[in-house]
Amino acid sequence: MTAKWFWIAATFCVLIAASLNASAAAEPIVISPATLPDGRVGEHYDRTLMASGGAGGPYTFALTSGVTPVSFSSGGVLSGAVIAAPGTYNFRVLATDQVGNTGTRDYTIVIADNPVLISPAALPGGQIGQPYNQALTASGGAGGPYTFSIVSGSMPVAFSSAGVLSGPVIAAPGVYSFRVRATDHVGNSGEHDYTVVIADNPVVISPAALPGAQIGQPYSQALTASGGAGGPFTFSIVSGSMPVAFSSAGV
Repeated sequence: MTAKWFWIAATFCVLIAASLNASAAAEPIVISPATLPDGRVGEHYDRTLMASGGAGGPYTFALTSGVTPVSFSSGGVLSGAVIAAPGTYNFRVLATDQVGNTGTRDYTIVIADNPVLISPAALPGGQIGQPYNQALTASGGAGGPYTFSIVSGSMPVAFSSAGVLSGPVIAAPGVYSFRVRATDHVGNSGEHDYTVVIADNPVVISPAALPGAQIGQPYSQALTASGGAGGPFTFSIVSGSMPVAFSSAGV
C-alpha cells in the first residue's frame, strides 16, 4: 500500500511539472512598445523597452541585427545624444527570460537632419584704417563646441577658428566675398556665404593752407595727416619746389 502511494504521488508531481512547462512554453515573450519614436541629430533620445510572457523576468535584451542611432543596454534602454548621421535605422531586439525563453521584435527609428546654421545672416561693412570686430556663432548639428574655417574667398581682416573677424582694416577698399564653414564636435558642418564691403578712407593732409614767409626770417610749419590705414605717415614732394627744407616727417 505504501509503495502504491509513492507511485501515485510521483506521477502526480510529474504531471503538474509537465503541465507548468507546457503552460510556460505556450506563452510567448512579447517586447513593447510596438514602435519607437523618431529622433533628430543633436537632440537627446531616451526610450525603455519592456518584455512580458515566457517564464517571467528579469529579462535581458540584445540586438540580433541592425544598428541603433544611440546606445542600447541589456536593460532595454536606448539613450544618449543623437550623434549618428541622419537616416533610417532598422534593428531587431531579442528579449530573454530567466530560463532562456526568447522573443524578438523589429524596430525602425528615423533620425532627421539638424543642420549646422551660422549667424548672423550678414556682416557689416568696414572702412580702411578703422577697427573691425564681428563674432560668428553656430547652432544645430550635434551641438558645440564649433570650429570655424574659411572655405573660399578672402577676408579683409584676421579670422580665427572661434569665428571672430577682428583687427584694423588694412586691406584695399573693395568687396570681399568669402564662405565660412562651421563644424560641430562630431564632424557635422554647415556653410554660409558672406560679403563685406570695405570703404575707402583717404589720407587727408592738414592744414588746408600754409602761412606766408619772409626772406631772412625763420619758417617752421608741420604738416599732419589722418585717414587711410593710420600712421605713421611719410611725406614727400610730388611736384613743385619748396622755399625751405622739407622732411619726410612733413616739417
